[in-house]
Amino acid sequence: MKLLQRLTGLFGSKDGSQSPEAATEQTASPTSPTDASVPPQSTPDSPTSEPAAPAAGGGTESGGVVEEAEPPVEAEATAPEPEPEPEPRDRTEVFREQAAACVEDWPAAELDYSLASLERLDDLATELAAEGDRDKQLVLSLGSYFGETLLREAEGEWQKPDSGAWAVVLTGEETDITLNVFQIADSALAGTSRFAATYRSVEQRL
Repeated sequence: MKLLQRLTGLFGSKDGSQSPEAATEQTASPTSPTDASVPPQSTPDSPTSEPAAPAAGGGTESGGVVEEAEPPVEAEATAPEPEPEPEPRDRTEVFREQAAACVEDWPAAELDYSLASLERLDDLATELAAEGDRDKQLVLSLGSYFGETLLREAEGEWQKPDSGAWAVVLTGEETDITLNVFQIADSALAGTSRFAATYRSVEQRL
């Protein structure tokens, strides 16, 4: 009888129900591995991470190293073309400008390009010589006025020979007359020559 009770306690009752001890042992036993929550594993067809975004500044990532994009090559600035040199001025234009400046600089002399004004030009040269003025600018100014006055009273032109200085060449009846007006102006400032007397000496040959 005791043997039967012990077997019943181990294997359960005859009607198939478990004993309290067996039920407790079964409840306390760990769950099977198949019942545990297992996180899903990724497959090759379903990547677990998104591709990395390109680096800022236009760089690209290769093998974990960010490669900076090369800046665009700017076109080389072309050197500006040199400006053409101005053409040399006509010297005769310079002489006309200097004659006009002589008229403006000494209004009291009443220089009006007439033959009578040559007497007043002599007086001006005498005053300037007394003051010791005899620079190149004065020679250029007085000589230009003298030459322009001659060209208004007689036929002629400014000329410069191959070897020599600029002069006024007047057309005469028999031959042309060359007057170095700047040398005459320099002599007038030195007190050794006069404009009016020089013109009268050549007037008869015109």
